[in-house]
Amino acid sequence: MMFKPAVLLTALAVLAAALPADVKRDSGSTLVKYSTDQNIEEPGTLTGEVDHDFKETIPVWDLGAKRDEESGEVGDLAKRKETDTEGVDGLAKRTEEAGDVGDLAKRKEESGDVASATSQDDSGSGIAPFFPVPTQPSGYVLPLHVFLFCFRLPLLIFVCLSYFLVLQFLPIGSLGKKASLWCILGVPSLWWIDLQVDGVKRGHLASQRSRLPSGNSIIASSFTSPIDAVYLAAIFDPIFTASYPDTRKVEQLSLLGAILRSFEAPEAAPPAGTRLVELSELLEKYPSRPIAVFAECTTTNGRGILPLSRSLVSAPPRTKIYPISLRYTEPDVTTPVPGCYIAFLWNLLSRPTHFIRVRVAEHVSTSSKSPSEGRSTANNFFDDEEEYSSSNLLDTSPSTTSELTKEDKALLDHVGESLARLGRVKRVGLGVKEKADFVRAWNRHRRR
Repeated sequence: MMFKPAVLLTALAVLAAALPADVKRDSGSTLVKYSTDQNIEEPGTLTGEVDHDFKETIPVWDLGAKRDEESGEVGDLAKRKETDTEGVDGLAKRTEEAGDVGDLAKRKEESGDVASATSQDDSGSGIAPFFPVPTQPSGYVLPLHVFLFCFRLPLLIFVCLSYFLVLQFLPIGSLGKKASLWCILGVPSLWWIDLQVDGVKRGHLASQRSRLPSGNSIIASSFTSPIDAVYLAAIFDPIFTASYPDTRKVEQLSLLGAILRSFEAPEAAPPAGTRLVELSELLEKYPSRPIAVFAECTTTNGRGILPLSRSLVSAPPRTKIYPISLRYTEPDVTTPVPGCYIAFLWNLLSRPTHFIRVRVAEHVSTSSKSPSEGRSTANNFFDDEEEYSSSNLLDTSPSTTSELTKEDKALLDHVGESLARLGRVKRVGLGVKEKADFVRAWNRHRRR
């Protein structure tokens, strides 16, 4: 096959014109380099400079991958940093929470763990009958309160010493003793007393004396303050007794002994050497005077009625039991915590006056059937004992109810319900044992 020289030269010229040293591929910043002294580079390479003396070219896709890698490393770094920050914050938060828990545990331990250790609020009602009632601050009337306290304290000491050391041993009769006791009540201005009796209209009490306690009867009184004993002595002149949870017998007390007992620690059992008697013996010994029984066995703040002692069931048949509730305004004169002599005297003597609300319920008879007594003046609940279901009876442990009959439990339940109704409070399941636990925790808290 023959080639013409002219055609060959033309083909070489076209080839030479088509192969320049450098060609601008794009009008932007992307340059494509073709070199005559080396193999043709792959298209799409990006130079670091616009001039032709660059030393190295980087493919576009390699640059994108490198940027993605760098950004990924930055993202990983940020993520790790964020994770570390969250870890530090979480550690700090956990440390803070642990510190809070530690502080809470410390405060709980320092406070003696009063609430949880002693369960001082009844699980059913949420009432705490053993905590002291806080005293309202005096504020701008503090000088008046200080003056009243300093003025009344010597007078109270004088009248108390005069009565308990001299007058009670003199033959001044019941009226003279009651007048002396009213002088004691008058020093802190305990004059304002609201006395009401169930079934008696206001202003008609004088004609219904039979509805009040008298000889051969029992007073089942609430127990919140030393004033309880003084007021009962000034009105009814009873024989005072102390009850214990697990015995039918009682301990006879003097008026001073009943006052001091309101400041004492609770006792689940009588101390060794204590002389105990039954209510029937006291009723025979003192036929003209009622017998006062503090059936709750210990003092409260007046916000609940504790389970009653079984001492009430030792009363002989046909004995009238009068539930009596006493409440105070201000309620800080109650003494639920033993040994609070100074606080009680300050609250009693620094206030201008006090108010006592006294409620007397209809008596309940221990007789199962008594034809001479009507339903309007007595509650012979044994005649219709089927009305008292087991759910309404006292919640007592088997050790304390093993000797109680259904009638005995119904009697205690009726008196407890009457005290709760008169005082406008609820019955609670806390007793002497729970208060003893509370007192121990309270004393530990005060020592710290």
